[in-house]
Amino acid sequence: MFVCSTVKDFKPVRRDLKDWLQRRQIDVRESEDPEFPVALDVHSHAACLRAIQGCHLFVLLVGWRYGGRYGDTKQSITWRECDEARRLDIPVITVILREVNETAIRYSAAKRSKQPFKEKVDSDRLPDLVSFIDDQRKGRPNNWVHTDWDGSFTGLTQIVDSRLNSVFLEYRDPYHTLRRDARRLQKYARARAELDALSQASAILQQEPGARARAFLTLLDEHREALFDFGETDRHNFAVYRLDGHELVVQERVTHPDIRRKDRRWKLGTGHVGLACKLQKPIVSPDIRFTEDGTTKSASDLKNYRSVACVPIRRTPGSIGGVLVVSSSRKDHFRSQEQAEVRTAESAAYMLGLMGAVDQAVQRNAGQAPQHARIGSRRKPKDPKRRRER
Repeated sequence: MFVCSTVKDFKPVRRDLKDWLQRRQIDVRESEDPEFPVALDVHSHAACLRAIQGCHLFVLLVGWRYGGRYGDTKQSITWRECDEARRLDIPVITVILREVNETAIRYSAAKRSKQPFKEKVDSDRLPDLVSFIDDQRKGRPNNWVHTDWDGSFTGLTQIVDSRLNSVFLEYRDPYHTLRRDARRLQKYARARAELDALSQASAILQQEPGARARAFLTLLDEHREALFDFGETDRHNFAVYRLDGHELVVQERVTHPDIRRKDRRWKLGTGHVGLACKLQKPIVSPDIRFTEDGTTKSASDLKNYRSVACVPIRRTPGSIGGVLVVSSSRKDHFRSQEQAEVRTAESAAYMLGLMGAVDQAVQRNAGQAPQHARIGSRRKPKDPKRRRER
């Protein structure tokens, strides 16, 4: 079991909870434990997320403190740990101090009515804490939250004990994920084989860059479940942006039918698209609410493009010519560069570069040879005025 909370305000309770669980032959992972698994080559935040893997239960204790931020995001490390547990499909037991929950309710009511909140509370960051509590109670299928905890160890054990019994009954076959991944791997291999064949097909390479990009994105869309784990309710978006001067413009795009296309231009260094091009490296955001990219996110952005992976596309000489964007309406769909789905996006961007999908289109007149074939054979046009003088 992983016990998650800010440590300072719950240290005695965490210690007693650990002793109580160990007497029941349950192994406990706590960040302050000397035996907590920490690798020498990773940040402490990354070590905490790694330690969640392999756990079967996750206990979240919420008090007055919000805690330190996770990396350069607005999320606290506690919030990020809880999201990681849910992503790994680990049952979460959420316990909130009664007075904290009641204060959060009053704060939200004042905010809705646009009234100032005048109560003095012992919280380091109350607005962020309220958002964290709201995230636990809303917007997820498994949103059972205990909001009446009095802060005592006895009250906590009563809550955890009752939930343990139901969780053990609902515990699923530990091999269900392995079986699911094995089935998906077969589809993934077939999809990759089709992408490889398309990227080398002479019929495609003879077409204009936009047509090459369109054919490639269409195939990505067709195999989006196998390649990127898109579900039926996820709004997907695949786009190839071409660098045009100091702006990135849409070369081709394939999206979910419910997404209203805007085909915005992005200045170099602005937005996730512009940052990926300027920095010449993949930009991955699990939740665009918590990543700064120099833009203001609209309601439709948060609805349609909640998680995003942007990967630079290199032209065959090696320069950056554009960006491949794969985005999802599902939070935490794309989490890090090490994720298989993000690696797949990098591979797709590499193929698009080899195909010349972000090259400039060659302008030709009907029946005329390509322009590059006539270089050196042009004659200087005659001056009509000089001809008349002769």
